[in-house]
Formats: sequence, structure tokens, C-alpha cells
Amino acid sequence: MSSKQRTVVFSGGGTSGHINPAIAVAQRLREDDPDTRIVFLGTAHSMESKIVPRAGFAFHKIKARGFPHRPGKELWQAYSEFKKGMRQSLDLMADLKPDVVVGTGGYVCGPVLAAAKRLHIPHVIHEQNAFPGRNNRLMARGADVVCISYERTRKYFHRAQRVVLTGNPVREVFYNLDRMTARRQFGIDEQEYIILATGGSLGARRINQAIIQFVRQNPDLPARVILACGERMVDETVALAQQIPPQKLRIEPYIFDIQLYMAAADLLICRAGAITCAEIAALGRGAILVPYPYAAADHQTWNARVFSDVGAALLCPDAELTGDWLSEHIPPLIRHPERLEDMEEKVKQYAMPDSVIDIVREIKLLYRD
Repeated sequence: MSSKQRTVVFSGGGTSGHINPAIAVAQRLREDDPDTRIVFLGTAHSMESKIVPRAGFAFHKIKARGFPHRPGKELWQAYSEFKKGMRQSLDLMADLKPDVVVGTGGYVCGPVLAAAKRLHIPHVIHEQNAFPGRNNRLMARGADVVCISYERTRKYFHRAQRVVLTGNPVREVFYNLDRMTARRQFGIDEQEYIILATGGSLGARRINQAIIQFVRQNPDLPARVILACGERMVDETVALAQQIPPQKLRIEPYIFDIQLYMAAADLLICRAGAITCAEIAALGRGAILVPYPYAAADHQTWNARVFSDVGAALLCPDAELTGDWLSEHIPPLIRHPERLEDMEEKVKQYAMPDSVIDIVREIKLLYRD
């Protein structure tokens, strides 16, 4: 344990994919040295303003706003918010005197990392996606370290002083679960073929409709589908699935123990968010990835391509997902299990169980004496 109290400032927000990695790293820093002071900077009324305090970390509000892609009134408003947020960050850092500043993505990182650069405070960027977000690309110039999750991302950060492949932090449980243990918890027969389909926490109408079409088209398929349809779409999904027997399709509004269901499944059908992809790799599961089409810079398609390019997953664009598409691609995977086994072996190469440890190491290397 260091004799000097260390202070690390984190910033990342907008989506849980930016916030949760920051919290995982902050928790590990605190575990290593309980005296470490951890402070998060984020915007008011944002996701991070709710999640961070619940995780037990100090949270300070600053101004920030996403920059539009076209010039106009909103651009000037965003620039004004950026300047205000930077001044607030400068004042906070003058008081906190952080050893290191860490940005994990989202527009809120802009003024925070700019302030760190102005004050010559060592700063680290963690990029979760295969194609980096605009803010991370802009702020990487002069960054002391950029931690990336995929090797192919390295080329976008040539202006950073150091780029390190660390992967995405994933809860340890994803590395410890196996299929049979998860199935025993649910009373699922070892031989039953289970397909888990989910559109994320809110669900996805396109996935829901395609799954129901697929189940109707394949009444004799030796498989059962568990569909997490999203709480807002329960009624319409149940109505669409009328007369489908429960041994073929089980509909859930939301799945809380998603890690157990993912571990118990033979095949996953899901979005391609950075953390979801990392969880799939940790579990070693075959998947059909359906990227969310409205993600910033279409980054989910870039994530999915990392896997699909080497045969570690199948990629289906959202607009092309139908019952017919699933009927063409799923039955061959069931008839030829070696194909799915090959996908499972290939996806494991992207599992990085030491991700949090590696990111924490890079932060500590920047500590000043």
C-alpha cells in the first residue's frame, strides 16, 4: 500500500457501456488500496448521475453536451457547454489534485480530458468498441495511455503516447459459469437445445418479430427459444405468439440473471454492444449478432465484424433479420453441432479475464512520486 493517498478522477457516461467499465476499474483500485480517493465527473440528469452514487463513489456534476455533426445553433450551444464543463473540471482538479484522470467514453469526457491535458495531469482513455467514439478519437492526441479492446482499433490512436490492448472489463461470474451448472439451476435438461434471444434491456421489436416468425416456421425444430422481449413490448409480443406452445417459446419481459441464461444457452441472438460481445467471449458462446442500427457511428456493426470476420459469430444486419433469415441459418447449426463448437472455440480468443487488472496497472504506472 502506498504511503501517499492517491486520487483518480473518472469520467464516462451516456450509456452503461461507458459507465460500467469505469466503475469496475474504480472498484479494483479501491480494493487494491482502500485509501485511494475516487471521484467521478458527469452531467446532471444522466445515467451516470444515478449509477455512480449507487456504486458508492463521489460524483460531481459538470456541463457537457454532444457535438452535432453539422454546423448551426446546436453546435455553438455544445461548444458553450464544453467551455463551461472544462472550467468546472479545471476548478475541481485544482482542488482534488488527481494523480491520474481516466476517460471511458461519451461526450462528458471531452471537457474532463481537456482539463487534464491543460493541467498536465496524466490521463488514460479506455475504448470499449472496435471503432472508437468521436470523443475518444479527438481526445487521444497526447493521451498518456489508450486502452483498447480489439487489436484492430490500434490504428485509430496513432497520436496517443501509448496504446495497450486490455479488453473490456467483464464481471468475473462470466468466466466461472459453465453450461451444465447454469442448466441445473433452472432445471433445464442437459440435452435440450436452448436458444436465448434478447434485444437488450429495453427489448427490440425487430428481434421479437423475427423470433416468433422463426418459431412458427419451424414447429418441428428440436429447440426451445427463450425470448427477452422488453417490458414495454410484452403485450404485443405475447399477442403475436398466440398458440405457440410453451415448450417451443418462452417469453420473458426482462431477464435479471442474464449471465445464467447466457451460460445455459446453446446459441445466443443479441445486439453487439461492446460489453455484450465481451461477455459472449468470456462465456465462449456461439451467437447471431444483430447490431443496433442507430448506435453512434454504427459501432455495433464494427464490434460484430470482429467476430464474424473470423467465423466466431454470425452477423445479421437489423434490416435483414426475419424469420426466413433465421430459418436459413439456425437449423444447420443444430444439425451440425461441430459448426457451433467451432464458433465457440474461435470466440474464446477475444476473452480477456485480466482486463481490469491490466487497466489498473496502466493507471498506477502513471502515478507520480
